[in-house]
Amino acid sequence: MPILKFKNPLTITGSDGFISNILNMDGTIRQTNVLEIGQDVGTDQNVTFNSVTSPSNETLVISNQAGTQNMLLGFGFISGSNLTFTVDTMEVSESFTHEDDITINGKLNAPSMSVELNNSNIIFRSGSSRFGDDLTDTHFVTGSIKVSGSFDLNSGNIIEISNNNDVTAARSNVLITEKVAKAALGGDIELNNQYMRKIFAHTGSISNSTASFNAVTASVDTDLTGTTKSDFHFYLNGMILEQDALVIQQSSSVFELHMNTSTLGYNLSNNDEIVAWGKFNS
Repeated sequence: MPILKFKNPLTITGSDGFISNILNMDGTIRQTNVLEIGQDVGTDQNVTFNSVTSPSNETLVISNQAGTQNMLLGFGFISGSNLTFTVDTMEVSESFTHEDDITINGKLNAPSMSVELNNSNIIFRSGSSRFGDDLTDTHFVTGSIKVSGSFDLNSGNIIEISNNNDVTAARSNVLITEKVAKAALGGDIELNNQYMRKIFAHTGSISNSTASFNAVTASVDTDLTGTTKSDFHFYLNGMILEQDALVIQQSSSVFELHMNTSTLGYNLSNNDEIVAWGKFNS
């Protein structure tokens, strides 16, 4: 019986993604030949592609197994819900538009970042930044705010918050602390009242034309005028002395009254009684 044989043996070779074991088949023996693509492409299988090419005018739709969620791949865009990118680095060369929540677990570095509605928040790497676009906007900050420079409050420029009691410059661009306001607007009322109530009498001793008292003048650390000779009355043997003839001096814990006998018109005796009444500390 004659044997039929291919004059030219049949050979089917594979290519990228295609595998064949048909090599030089001449038909003289029975054999099973396998043609395969290297992976199961059933609808319930996980198929892997090295690359996917789609025409610029078409869209590739990738659905989950249940068919409830789709990811659309098109020319210049990726669209879908609950997308997760597991790559180490993702670069966007132009615009990136996302209409729902986005979560970034690492750092987001950008020359500028605009969080819209209508450019309501803009943060730049350098230069000016803007928060809010309406007077009804409210911004909450937890922690401290450090400002180097000035800030505008309702179009009023403020350059510093001062804790200096000297407000004589009357600057319109400086805010003051509560401490300064108390001293400048109301003064230290309690200290002032204590000072105003300090009226005491002391007797002294006369040597030559100087009377000495074991007393210290009252003082106050507020804007009140300091203690002067006008805050005292001096009595010699019950008679008030003329202020023009007197000079006062605090020498350590001794209060001295220097009297000019020429101006007084009479001499002094060590036995004279001298009394000082006025703003002594105690």
